[in-house]
Amino acid sequence: MSERSVTRRMRGDGGAAVVEAAFAMPLVLSLVMALIDFGFVELKTSQLSSAARDGARKGIVTSYTTAAGSVSGGAACPSTSSDFASICTAARSRLAGTSLDSITVQCRQGISTTPMACGSAVRGVDSIYVSVSLTHSPLTIIGRTFIGNTKTYFSSAQMML
Repeated sequence: MSERSVTRRMRGDGGAAVVEAAFAMPLVLSLVMALIDFGFVELKTSQLSSAARDGARKGIVTSYTTAAGSVSGGAACPSTSSDFASICTAARSRLAGTSLDSITVQCRQGISTTPMACGSAVRGVDSIYVSVSLTHSPLTIIGRTFIGNTKTYFSSAQMML
C-alpha cells in the first residue's frame, strides 16, 4: 500500500469518530444522571435511618418521661425543654439541612408495638420508638422516570430504655 493511500484513508476517519461520539454521548450522560439520582436516594435513606437511630439513642440516654409526641408537615421541633423536643432536635441534626416531613416518638411496652405512656415506662423493660419520614424529588429526568416526581421514604428505630 502506498503512503499516499494510507494518508488519504486516515484523513477520512475523523468524521467517523465524531459520529460515534454523537451516538454514545447521550447514553453516557443518561447513565451519569441516573447514578447521580440513585446516589442521592441512597444518601437520603442512609441519613433517614441515622436520624431515627440518633433520636432513639437520645431518648434512652436522657430523660424520656415526656418523650411521646409528633411533628408533621415539615414543622420545626418544639422550642420547649421537653424530652420530645430534644429527641426531635437530635433526629433533625443528622440530616444536614434536609427537612423532615414528620417525626413521631412513642414509648412501647417491652419490644412490642403496643404504645404506652412514657411516664410509666420502665428502664430496662420498655422501649422507645422513633419514626421519621421525608419526601425526595429526583434531580434529573432519568430519576423522575424511574423513581417518580416525588417519593416519600420512611425509617424507624426502636431501642430498649
